[in-house]
Amino acid sequence: FSEDSTGKLFLLDSDFEIVIPETADENTSEIQFEIEKPNSQFTQSFRRAEVLEFSQKDYTPAAELYKKCTSYTSSEQLHAIAFEGLGRCLLSSERSNEAKKVYNELSISYGQLKNNAGHPYGIIAAFQLFEIAHRKNEEENSLEILLSLYKQIREGTWLISQSVYDFYTSEIESILNNRLINNKFPEIQKSYTEVQKQPSPYGQTLLFKDFLECFFPERFLLRRCSR
Repeated sequence: FSEDSTGKLFLLDSDFEIVIPETADENTSEIQFEIEKPNSQFTQSFRRAEVLEFSQKDYTPAAELYKKCTSYTSSEQLHAIAFEGLGRCLLSSERSNEAKKVYNELSISYGQLKNNAGHPYGIIAAFQLFEIAHRKNEEENSLEILLSLYKQIREGTWLISQSVYDFYTSEIESILNNRLINNKFPEIQKSYTEVQKQPSPYGQTLLFKDFLECFFPERFLLRRCSR
């Protein structure tokens, strides 16, 4: 075991890989997905939905197809992909209340699963719920959603890579810094300030992993040392 300055313990195996706590790898190509057959109902409907959504901008029939896709497979990963598409289309067609239900379901049922970019659906859903609240002029609620997400990312609710961690924390900080001005929401501002004063447990875990990869480069040939 080794212990960082906050007293957190790390368990390493014989190859100096971190066993506890877990982190995610930068290489998202290793994320495994269940693949439907090219001629399956899911695949055909999903591809048609993508054409309607991205090429034709015809969101209503695309949403219906994404919804049907969830009944064509028992795979949780594919359910999550279809739910994400359904939520996007509902949001694009300004059906915010329906989109909110979909993103709540995506967060609750599939929050720990990741898309092919290595982004957990729990984070994706929370960002979209923030956007929905913002569109409905529920500014305080939207900022509370974002601050809660910020805390969860820093605490390590989702196992994400350093690049994903940096992307989301920076994005959230930019939004909060821009909107928490003139002390409009003092309680949220106070909570945000308190969070920033404390070290991020998961951020420290990622830094420690990066240190190990630099200190023992021969053990981590698949990743270049960044520090």
